[in-house]
Amino acid sequence: MKQFKKVSCILLMLLVCSTVVQAEEITPVVTNDQTTVYRDTSEMKLDYIQIPGFLVSPLQQKGEVLAPFNQSRIGYFHQGIDIRAAEGTPIFASADGTVTKAAPDSKGVTKGGGHMIFIDYGNGVEARYMHLSAYGVKAGDHVKAGDIIGFTGNTGDSSAPHLHFEYYIGGQAIDPAFIFEASGIIGDEVVVPISQKNNEESFLVIQG
Repeated sequence: MKQFKKVSCILLMLLVCSTVVQAEEITPVVTNDQTTVYRDTSEMKLDYIQIPGFLVSPLQQKGEVLAPFNQSRIGYFHQGIDIRAAEGTPIFASADGTVTKAAPDSKGVTKGGGHMIFIDYGNGVEARYMHLSAYGVKAGDHVKAGDIIGFTGNTGDSSAPHLHFEYYIGGQAIDPAFIFEASGIIGDEVVVPISQKNNEESFLVIQG
């Protein structure tokens, strides 16, 4: 238990450090000017946390859950999780995959999910990122875990800047909270694999 708490503290400290880096290097994206919707992130490298055996959290800073998975809505159930994040916050790919969509909702930028990115992670796994302010990738791009793929916003049917994230396996939406909880982005504890509990290894991936 002592080792678990020790590693948890290390991860939370690294999380704070990575957030500081983001604040210094990222500026908010202006969403009312369509020319700024796509940003070239090929040379943009930010540190992020990845615990061995876990997916990379799409957000790398602590956030408030605005709406949980399966929340009852009028006529449907919420298929993802909403996490508050300041507009322009970088969003990371959770794993290696191929971008299948980087475009507005079919209803338009001001409707539904607004600017959206879909990534096929293979083996029937897909992730969907919505309400973005800008894209860092295009359809057909191949991404690696930890790549910056876009930036949070307030587009579509949204009342505050946040990330709406959906995770599918075999076409079935599942609660993606575990992806954020593993790195301490939401919740009070950091999940550490058993094999790492007695290891003081740093899980911060330094981009260089």
